Amino acid sequence: MAMTSTHAVGTDGARTHGAGRATGVRDAGPVETFALSAVFVAIIFIYAALGRDVFSNSLVQGQNDDLISALLPFLRVAICAAGVVIVMARAGMDWIFARIPWLFLPFVLVASASVVWSVDAKTTLRNAAGLAALWIALPIVVNRIGLRRAVAIIVHVVALVLIVSLMLALFVPDIGRHTGMEIMQQSHAGRWRGMLGHKNSLGAWAALGSVFLFTHTRQLGGPKLYWWLARAAALSCLVGAESATGIVVMCVLWMIWLGLQILRRAPLMLAIAINIVLAAVMTVGGFALNDLLFDVLGRNAGLTGRPIIWAIAEHFYWMRPWLGSGLGTLGGPEFLEYILNSIGQAIPGPENGYFVLLLETGIIGTACFLLAILAALMAGFGWLRYVDADDRSAIEFMLMILLAALVTGIAESRAFIYYGTDTIVTYCALLSLLALPKAPRAVQRAQMRLASSFLPPTPVDVPGRGTFK
Repeated sequence: MAMTSTHAVGTDGARTHGAGRATGVRDAGPVETFALSAVFVAIIFIYAALGRDVFSNSLVQGQNDDLISALLPFLRVAICAAGVVIVMARAGMDWIFARIPWLFLPFVLVASASVVWSVDAKTTLRNAAGLAALWIALPIVVNRIGLRRAVAIIVHVVALVLIVSLMLALFVPDIGRHTGMEIMQQSHAGRWRGMLGHKNSLGAWAALGSVFLFTHTRQLGGPKLYWWLARAAALSCLVGAESATGIVVMCVLWMIWLGLQILRRAPLMLAIAINIVLAAVMTVGGFALNDLLFDVLGRNAGLTGRPIIWAIAEHFYWMRPWLGSGLGTLGGPEFLEYILNSIGQAIPGPENGYFVLLLETGIIGTACFLLAILAALMAGFGWLRYVDADDRSAIEFMLMILLAALVTGIAESRAFIYYGTDTIVTYCALLSLLALPKAPRAVQRAQMRLASSFLPPTPVDVPGRGTFK
Protein backbone atom coordinates (compact mmCIF):
# COMPACT_ATOMS: atom_id res chain seq x y z
CA MET A 1 0.00 0.00 0.00
CA ALA A 2 2.45 2.66 1.17
CA MET A 3 6.00 3.00 -0.07
CA THR A 4 9.18 2.94 1.92
CA SER A 5 10.30 6.44 2.86
CA THR A 6 13.66 6.18 1.14
CA HIS A 7 12.06 4.65 -1.93
CA ALA A 8 9.31 7.23 -2.20
CA VAL A 9 11.16 10.36 -1.19
CA GLY A 10 14.39 9.57 -2.99
CA THR A 11 16.55 10.93 -0.20
CA ASP A 12 19.55 8.77 -1.00
CA GLY A 13 20.57 8.41 -4.63
CA ALA A 14 21.91 4.89 -4.12
CA ARG A 15 18.55 3.73 -2.79
CA THR A 16 16.17 5.93 -4.76
CA HIS A 17 13.15 4.04 -6.01
CA GLY A 18 14.36 0.60 -5.13
CA ALA A 19 10.86 -0.53 -6.01
CA GLY A 20 11.77 0.46 -9.55
CA ARG A 21 13.60 -2.85 -9.93
CA ALA A 22 10.23 -4.51 -10.26
CA THR A 23 9.43 -2.29 -13.23
CA GLY A 24 12.83 -2.66 -14.88
CA VAL A 25 14.12 0.81 -13.93
CA ARG A 26 17.75 0.75 -12.90
CA ASP A 27 18.95 2.69 -9.87
CA ALA A 28 21.30 5.60 -10.47
CA GLY A 29 24.86 4.27 -10.66
CA PRO A 30 27.96 6.24 -9.64
CA VAL A 31 28.58 7.63 -13.14
CA GLU A 32 24.98 8.76 -13.59
CA THR A 33 24.89 10.19 -10.07
CA PHE A 34 28.08 12.17 -10.72
CA ALA A 35 26.80 13.45 -14.06
CA LEU A 36 23.42 14.47 -12.67
CA SER A 37 25.05 16.10 -9.64
CA ALA A 38 27.12 18.18 -12.06
CA VAL A 39 23.96 19.06 -13.99
CA PHE A 40 22.24 20.07 -10.74
CA VAL A 41 25.15 22.37 -9.83
CA ALA A 42 25.06 23.84 -13.34
CA ILE A 43 21.31 24.45 -13.08
CA ILE A 44 21.83 26.41 -9.87
CA PHE A 45 24.70 28.47 -11.29
CA ILE A 46 23.08 29.17 -14.67
CA TYR A 47 19.58 29.95 -13.41
CA ALA A 48 20.95 32.18 -10.64
CA ALA A 49 23.56 33.66 -13.02
CA LEU A 50 26.20 33.16 -10.33
CA GLY A 51 29.45 34.83 -11.32
CA ARG A 52 27.94 36.84 -14.18
CA ASP A 53 28.27 40.10 -12.29
CA VAL A 54 31.98 39.54 -11.69
CA PHE A 55 32.56 39.88 -15.43
CA SER A 56 29.54 41.81 -16.67
CA ASN A 57 27.53 43.79 -14.12
CA SER A 58 24.31 44.87 -15.80
CA LEU A 59 23.73 47.46 -13.07
CA VAL A 60 26.76 49.34 -14.40
CA GLN A 61 26.60 48.87 -18.16
CA GLY A 62 22.94 48.03 -18.71
CA GLN A 63 21.25 44.95 -20.12
CA ASN A 64 21.87 45.87 -23.77
CA ASP A 65 25.64 45.40 -23.42
CA ASP A 66 25.44 42.30 -21.22
CA LEU A 67 26.44 39.38 -23.46
CA ILE A 68 26.25 36.82 -20.65
CA SER A 69 22.64 37.74 -19.85
CA ALA A 70 21.79 37.42 -23.55
CA LEU A 71 23.10 33.83 -23.57
CA LEU A 72 21.55 32.72 -20.28
CA PRO A 73 18.04 31.86 -21.62
CA PHE A 74 19.57 29.42 -24.11
CA LEU A 75 22.01 27.96 -21.58
CA ARG A 76 19.16 27.33 -19.14
CA VAL A 77 17.16 25.32 -21.62
CA ALA A 78 20.28 23.46 -22.77
CA ILE A 79 21.39 22.35 -19.29
CA CYS A 80 17.85 21.19 -18.45
CA ALA A 81 17.71 19.23 -21.70
CA ALA A 82 21.03 17.59 -20.82
CA GLY A 83 19.63 16.47 -17.47
CA VAL A 84 16.50 15.02 -19.08
CA VAL A 85 18.57 13.12 -21.66
CA ILE A 86 20.81 11.59 -18.98
CA VAL A 87 17.83 10.45 -16.91
CA MET A 88 15.91 9.19 -19.94
CA ALA A 89 18.86 7.08 -21.06
CA ARG A 90 18.66 4.93 -17.93
CA ALA A 91 15.18 5.39 -16.47
CA GLY A 92 13.03 5.91 -19.56
CA MET A 93 10.16 8.25 -20.38
CA ASP A 94 7.60 6.45 -18.22
CA TRP A 95 9.76 7.01 -15.14
CA ILE A 96 10.15 10.70 -16.05
CA PHE A 97 6.43 11.28 -16.61
CA ALA A 98 5.65 9.62 -13.28
CA ARG A 99 7.85 12.12 -11.43
CA ILE A 100 7.02 15.41 -13.11
CA PRO A 101 5.15 17.60 -10.58
CA TRP A 102 1.89 18.01 -12.48
CA LEU A 103 0.43 20.30 -9.83
CA PHE A 104 2.77 23.01 -11.13
CA LEU A 105 1.52 22.58 -14.71
CA PRO A 106 -1.37 25.10 -14.42
CA PHE A 107 1.07 27.91 -13.60
CA VAL A 108 3.41 26.82 -16.41
CA LEU A 109 0.48 26.87 -18.85
CA VAL A 110 -0.67 30.34 -17.79
CA ALA A 111 2.90 31.66 -17.91
CA SER A 112 3.50 30.13 -21.34
CA ALA A 113 0.18 31.31 -22.74
CA SER A 114 0.98 34.86 -21.61
CA VAL A 115 3.20 35.12 -24.71
CA VAL A 116 -0.02 35.80 -26.63
CA TRP A 117 -0.97 38.95 -24.70
CA SER A 118 2.45 39.97 -23.37
CA VAL A 119 3.65 43.56 -23.69
CA ASP A 120 7.05 42.06 -24.58
CA ALA A 121 6.45 38.75 -26.36
CA LYS A 122 10.14 38.00 -26.93
CA THR A 123 11.03 38.33 -23.24
CA THR A 124 8.00 36.31 -22.20
CA LEU A 125 8.73 33.53 -24.68
CA ARG A 126 12.30 33.14 -23.42
CA ASN A 127 11.21 33.17 -19.79
CA ALA A 128 8.39 30.71 -20.43
CA ALA A 129 10.84 28.31 -22.11
CA GLY A 130 13.22 28.55 -19.16
CA LEU A 131 10.40 27.95 -16.68
CA ALA A 132 9.02 24.94 -18.56
CA ALA A 133 12.50 23.42 -18.88
CA LEU A 134 13.11 23.86 -15.14
CA TRP A 135 9.72 22.37 -14.27
CA ILE A 136 10.53 19.17 -16.17
CA ALA A 137 14.25 18.77 -15.48
CA LEU A 138 14.80 19.88 -11.90
CA PRO A 139 12.47 17.46 -10.07
CA ILE A 140 13.60 14.39 -12.01
CA VAL A 141 17.28 15.25 -11.50
CA VAL A 142 16.71 15.74 -7.77
CA ASN A 143 14.60 12.59 -7.60
CA ARG A 144 17.31 10.58 -9.35
CA ILE A 145 20.27 11.76 -7.24
CA GLY A 146 18.23 11.82 -4.05
CA LEU A 147 16.87 14.67 -1.96
CA ARG A 148 19.60 14.29 0.64
CA ARG A 149 22.36 14.68 -1.93
CA ALA A 150 20.56 17.67 -3.47
CA VAL A 151 20.47 19.42 -0.10
CA ALA A 152 24.17 18.73 0.40
CA ILE A 153 24.96 20.26 -3.00
CA ILE A 154 22.91 23.37 -2.24
CA VAL A 155 24.67 23.86 1.10
CA HIS A 156 28.09 23.54 -0.57
CA VAL A 157 27.06 26.05 -3.26
CA VAL A 158 25.92 28.50 -0.56
CA ALA A 159 29.27 28.10 1.19
CA LEU A 160 31.20 28.64 -2.05
CA VAL A 161 29.21 31.75 -3.02
CA LEU A 162 29.78 33.33 0.39
CA ILE A 163 33.48 32.52 0.62
CA VAL A 164 34.14 33.93 -2.86
CA SER A 165 31.99 36.98 -2.07
CA LEU A 166 33.95 37.62 1.12
CA MET A 167 37.25 37.44 -0.75
CA LEU A 168 36.02 39.81 -3.46
CA ALA A 169 34.62 42.31 -0.96
CA LEU A 170 37.87 42.36 1.03
CA PHE A 171 40.50 42.14 -1.69
CA VAL A 172 38.80 43.28 -4.92
CA PRO A 173 36.43 46.03 -3.72
CA ASP A 174 35.88 47.37 -7.25
CA ILE A 175 33.98 44.13 -7.89
CA GLY A 176 32.90 43.00 -4.43
CA ARG A 177 31.38 46.30 -3.30
CA HIS A 178 28.96 48.81 -4.74
CA THR A 179 30.91 51.63 -6.33
CA GLY A 180 28.12 54.21 -6.48
CA MET A 181 28.31 54.24 -10.28
CA GLU A 182 25.51 51.74 -10.81
CA ILE A 183 22.51 52.70 -12.89
CA MET A 184 20.18 51.67 -10.07
CA GLN A 185 20.36 52.86 -6.46
CA GLN A 186 23.64 54.75 -6.40
CA SER A 187 23.12 55.28 -2.66
CA HIS A 188 24.51 51.81 -1.94
CA ALA A 189 28.14 52.85 -2.43
CA GLY A 190 30.47 50.87 -0.18
CA ARG A 191 28.04 48.09 0.67
CA TRP A 192 29.07 44.57 -0.19
CA ARG A 193 27.67 42.74 -3.19
CA GLY A 194 30.33 40.02 -3.48
CA MET A 195 30.11 37.96 -6.67
CA LEU A 196 26.49 39.07 -7.14
CA GLY A 197 25.00 42.16 -8.70
CA HIS A 198 23.29 43.75 -5.72
CA LYS A 199 23.60 43.94 -1.94
CA ASN A 200 20.15 42.41 -1.43
CA SER A 201 21.17 39.41 -3.53
CA LEU A 202 24.23 38.89 -1.35
CA GLY A 203 22.08 39.44 1.73
CA ALA A 204 19.74 36.64 0.63
CA TRP A 205 22.60 34.15 0.19
CA ALA A 206 24.14 35.32 3.47
CA ALA A 207 20.83 34.70 5.23
CA LEU A 208 20.79 31.12 3.90
CA GLY A 209 24.38 30.60 5.01
CA SER A 210 23.82 32.15 8.44
CA VAL A 211 21.30 29.40 9.14
CA PHE A 212 21.99 26.29 7.05
CA LEU A 213 25.77 26.37 7.52
CA PHE A 214 25.04 25.89 11.22
CA THR A 215 22.08 23.50 11.03
CA HIS A 216 22.71 21.24 8.01
CA THR A 217 26.45 20.54 7.85
CA ARG A 218 26.75 17.82 10.49
CA GLN A 219 26.00 14.98 8.08
CA LEU A 220 28.00 16.43 5.18
CA GLY A 221 31.50 15.84 6.50
CA GLY A 222 34.46 17.78 5.16
CA PRO A 223 37.18 19.81 6.91
CA LYS A 224 35.98 21.77 9.92
CA LEU A 225 38.11 24.73 8.84
CA TYR A 226 36.17 24.92 5.57
CA TRP A 227 32.82 25.03 7.33
CA TRP A 228 33.93 27.60 9.89
CA LEU A 229 35.34 29.78 7.12
CA ALA A 230 32.00 29.53 5.32
CA ARG A 231 30.11 30.43 8.50
CA ALA A 232 32.35 33.42 9.11
CA ALA A 233 31.87 34.48 5.49
CA ALA A 234 28.08 34.20 5.85
CA LEU A 235 27.96 36.42 8.92
CA SER A 236 30.45 38.90 7.44
CA CYS A 237 28.49 39.16 4.19
CA LEU A 238 25.22 39.61 6.09
CA VAL A 239 26.68 42.58 7.95
CA GLY A 240 28.69 43.96 5.02
CA ALA A 241 25.74 43.88 2.61
CA GLU A 242 23.61 45.88 5.06
CA SER A 243 20.53 44.22 3.60
CA ALA A 244 17.44 44.63 5.75
CA THR A 245 15.73 41.84 3.81
CA GLY A 246 18.64 39.49 4.48
CA ILE A 247 18.44 40.16 8.21
CA VAL A 248 14.70 39.51 8.29
CA VAL A 249 15.02 36.30 6.26
CA MET A 250 17.75 35.01 8.58
CA CYS A 251 15.54 35.62 11.63
CA VAL A 252 12.57 33.96 9.93
CA LEU A 253 14.64 30.91 8.97
CA TRP A 254 15.86 30.48 12.54
CA MET A 255 12.30 30.76 13.82
CA ILE A 256 11.07 28.13 11.35
CA TRP A 257 13.98 25.83 12.24
CA LEU A 258 13.17 26.16 15.94
CA GLY A 259 9.53 25.38 15.23
CA LEU A 260 10.47 22.25 13.29
CA GLN A 261 12.70 21.09 16.15
CA ILE A 262 9.78 21.46 18.54
CA LEU A 263 7.63 19.47 16.13
CA ARG A 264 10.21 16.65 16.28
CA ARG A 265 10.06 16.36 20.04
CA ALA A 266 6.53 17.26 21.10
CA PRO A 267 3.09 15.82 20.31
CA LEU A 268 1.50 17.45 17.29
CA MET A 269 -1.11 19.62 19.02
CA LEU A 270 1.33 20.72 21.73
CA ALA A 271 3.93 21.55 19.08
CA ILE A 272 1.38 23.63 17.15
CA ALA A 273 0.40 25.52 20.32
CA ILE A 274 4.04 26.19 21.24
CA ASN A 275 4.81 27.39 17.72
CA ILE A 276 1.83 29.76 17.71
CA VAL A 277 2.96 31.29 21.01
CA LEU A 278 6.56 31.44 19.80
CA ALA A 279 5.54 33.15 16.55
CA ALA A 280 3.43 35.68 18.45
CA VAL A 281 6.25 36.48 20.88
CA MET A 282 8.81 36.85 18.10
CA THR A 283 6.45 39.01 16.03
CA VAL A 284 5.76 41.37 18.94
CA GLY A 285 9.44 41.37 19.89
CA GLY A 286 10.40 42.05 16.30
CA PHE A 287 8.21 45.13 16.11
CA ALA A 288 9.53 46.33 19.46
CA LEU A 289 13.22 45.78 18.72
CA ASN A 290 13.50 46.14 14.95
CA ASP A 291 14.80 49.71 15.09
CA LEU A 292 17.54 48.69 17.53
CA LEU A 293 18.51 45.63 15.46
CA PHE A 294 18.80 47.56 12.22
CA ASP A 295 20.62 50.48 13.88
CA VAL A 296 23.30 48.09 15.14
CA LEU A 297 23.83 46.87 11.57
CA GLY A 298 23.71 50.35 10.07
CA ARG A 299 20.31 49.97 8.42
CA ASN A 300 16.99 51.76 8.53
CA ALA A 301 14.00 49.66 9.57
CA GLY A 302 11.69 51.51 7.20
CA LEU A 303 10.40 50.22 3.88
CA THR A 304 12.53 52.72 1.88
CA GLY A 305 9.79 53.94 -0.44
CA ARG A 306 8.14 50.58 -1.05
CA PRO A 307 4.60 51.69 -0.10
CA ILE A 308 4.74 54.29 -2.89
CA ILE A 309 5.83 51.63 -5.40
CA TRP A 310 3.14 49.24 -4.17
CA ALA A 311 0.46 51.88 -4.70
CA ILE A 312 1.67 52.36 -8.28
CA ALA A 313 1.77 48.57 -8.79
CA GLU A 314 -1.81 48.24 -7.58
CA HIS A 315 -2.92 50.87 -10.07
CA PHE A 316 -1.23 49.07 -12.97
CA TYR A 317 -2.49 45.67 -11.80
CA TRP A 318 -6.10 46.74 -12.32
CA MET A 319 -5.33 47.44 -15.97
CA ARG A 320 -4.86 43.68 -16.56
CA PRO A 321 -6.26 41.98 -13.45
CA TRP A 322 -6.91 38.46 -14.78
CA LEU A 323 -3.92 37.51 -16.92
CA GLY A 324 -1.28 40.21 -16.38
CA SER A 325 1.26 41.69 -18.77
CA GLY A 326 3.30 38.53 -19.46
CA LEU A 327 5.89 36.42 -17.68
CA GLY A 328 9.20 38.20 -17.13
CA THR A 329 7.95 41.71 -17.92
CA LEU A 330 7.89 42.90 -14.27
CA GLY A 331 4.71 44.82 -15.03
CA GLY A 332 5.83 46.14 -18.40
CA PRO A 333 7.98 49.06 -19.57
CA GLU A 334 5.22 51.58 -18.94
CA PHE A 335 5.04 50.56 -15.27
CA LEU A 336 8.83 50.61 -14.82
CA GLU A 337 9.11 54.01 -16.50
CA TYR A 338 6.35 55.36 -14.26
CA ILE A 339 8.31 54.25 -11.18
CA LEU A 340 11.46 55.91 -12.51
CA ASN A 341 9.63 59.19 -13.07
CA SER A 342 7.85 58.99 -9.71
CA ILE A 343 10.73 58.23 -7.34
CA GLY A 344 13.76 59.02 -9.47
CA GLN A 345 15.27 55.52 -9.34
CA ALA A 346 15.31 52.69 -11.89
CA ILE A 347 13.72 50.01 -9.70
CA PRO A 348 13.48 46.57 -11.37
CA GLY A 349 9.94 45.67 -10.38
CA PRO A 350 7.35 46.50 -7.73
CA GLU A 351 9.55 45.44 -4.77
CA ASN A 352 7.02 42.77 -3.82
CA GLY A 353 6.99 39.20 -5.08
CA TYR A 354 3.21 38.91 -4.89
CA PHE A 355 2.76 42.03 -6.99
CA VAL A 356 5.21 40.59 -9.52
CA LEU A 357 3.00 37.51 -9.85
CA LEU A 358 -0.13 39.64 -10.15
CA LEU A 359 1.38 42.05 -12.68
CA GLU A 360 2.90 39.29 -14.83
CA THR A 361 0.32 36.50 -14.69
CA GLY A 362 -2.76 38.12 -13.15
CA ILE A 363 -4.95 36.68 -10.44
CA ILE A 364 -5.27 33.38 -12.34
CA GLY A 365 -1.54 32.72 -12.53
CA THR A 366 -1.00 33.93 -8.97
CA ALA A 367 -3.65 31.55 -7.66
CA CYS A 368 -2.07 28.64 -9.55
CA PHE A 369 1.37 29.46 -8.13
CA LEU A 370 0.26 29.87 -4.52
CA LEU A 371 -1.83 26.69 -4.66
CA ALA A 372 1.28 24.85 -5.88
CA ILE A 373 3.22 26.18 -2.88
CA LEU A 374 0.44 25.05 -0.54
CA ALA A 375 0.48 21.57 -2.10
CA ALA A 376 4.28 21.40 -1.75
CA LEU A 377 4.12 22.35 1.94
CA MET A 378 1.43 19.75 2.57
CA ALA A 379 3.51 17.09 0.82
CA GLY A 380 6.61 17.95 2.84
CA PHE A 381 4.88 18.02 6.21
CA GLY A 382 3.00 14.85 5.29
CA TRP A 383 6.24 12.86 5.04
CA LEU A 384 8.01 14.15 8.17
CA ARG A 385 6.74 11.50 10.56
CA TYR A 386 7.57 8.57 8.26
CA VAL A 387 11.28 9.13 7.60
CA ASP A 388 14.50 8.82 9.58
CA ALA A 389 16.42 11.75 11.05
CA ASP A 390 18.65 12.50 8.05
CA ASP A 391 15.81 12.23 5.56
CA ARG A 392 13.67 14.42 7.77
CA SER A 393 16.45 17.00 7.91
CA ALA A 394 16.50 17.15 4.09
CA ILE A 395 12.73 17.65 3.90
CA GLU A 396 12.88 20.27 6.65
CA PHE A 397 15.52 22.13 4.63
CA MET A 398 13.13 22.40 1.69
CA LEU A 399 10.23 23.42 3.93
CA MET A 400 12.32 26.17 5.53
CA ILE A 401 13.31 27.54 2.12
CA LEU A 402 9.73 27.60 0.89
CA LEU A 403 8.26 29.17 4.04
CA ALA A 404 10.97 31.84 4.09
CA ALA A 405 10.22 32.68 0.44
CA LEU A 406 6.66 33.55 1.42
CA VAL A 407 8.08 36.16 3.81
CA THR A 408 10.69 37.42 1.33
CA GLY A 409 7.91 38.05 -1.16
CA ILE A 410 6.56 40.86 1.01
CA ALA A 411 9.48 43.18 0.25
CA GLU A 412 11.45 41.74 -2.69
CA SER A 413 10.53 41.50 -6.37
CA ARG A 414 12.74 38.47 -6.96
CA ALA A 415 11.04 36.22 -4.38
CA PHE A 416 9.13 34.09 -6.92
CA ILE A 417 11.04 34.88 -10.13
CA TYR A 418 12.68 31.62 -11.17
CA TYR A 419 15.72 33.40 -12.63
CA GLY A 420 16.35 35.51 -9.50
CA THR A 421 19.86 35.35 -8.08
CA ASP A 422 18.80 33.21 -5.13
CA THR A 423 15.30 32.12 -6.16
CA ILE A 424 16.54 28.96 -7.86
CA VAL A 425 16.88 27.53 -4.35
CA THR A 426 13.20 28.30 -3.76
CA TYR A 427 12.27 26.48 -6.97
CA CYS A 428 14.43 23.53 -5.92
CA ALA A 429 12.34 23.30 -2.76
CA LEU A 430 9.02 23.86 -4.50
CA LEU A 431 9.46 21.37 -7.33
CA SER A 432 11.21 18.75 -5.19
CA LEU A 433 8.40 18.73 -2.63
CA LEU A 434 5.73 18.71 -5.34
CA ALA A 435 7.40 15.65 -6.85
CA LEU A 436 7.04 13.68 -3.61
CA PRO A 437 4.37 10.97 -3.64
CA LYS A 438 1.60 11.06 -1.10
CA ALA A 439 2.71 10.24 2.42
CA PRO A 440 1.70 6.74 3.60
CA ARG A 441 -0.98 8.16 5.87
CA ALA A 442 -2.40 10.33 3.07
CA VAL A 443 -2.52 7.33 0.73
CA GLN A 444 -4.46 5.35 3.29
CA ARG A 445 -6.94 8.18 3.85
CA ALA A 446 -7.49 8.65 0.12
CA GLN A 447 -8.10 4.94 -0.32
CA MET A 448 -10.61 4.86 2.52
CA ARG A 449 -12.36 8.00 1.17
CA LEU A 450 -12.79 9.32 4.70
CA ALA A 451 -11.90 12.68 6.18
CA SER A 452 -8.89 12.47 8.46
CA SER A 453 -10.95 13.71 11.40
CA PHE A 454 -13.07 10.53 11.23
CA LEU A 455 -10.12 8.15 11.15
CA PRO A 456 -9.13 6.32 14.32
CA PRO A 457 -5.38 6.06 15.06
CA THR A 458 -4.99 3.02 12.82
CA PRO A 459 -1.44 1.63 12.49
CA VAL A 460 0.17 2.23 9.10
CA ASP A 461 2.37 -0.52 7.69
CA VAL A 462 5.29 0.87 5.68
CA PRO A 463 7.37 -1.87 4.02
CA GLY A 464 10.94 -1.78 5.22
CA ARG A 465 10.11 0.86 7.86
CA GLY A 466 7.91 -1.04 10.28
CA THR A 467 4.47 -0.09 11.53
CA PHE A 468 3.64 3.53 12.39
CA LYS A 469 0.77 4.66 14.55
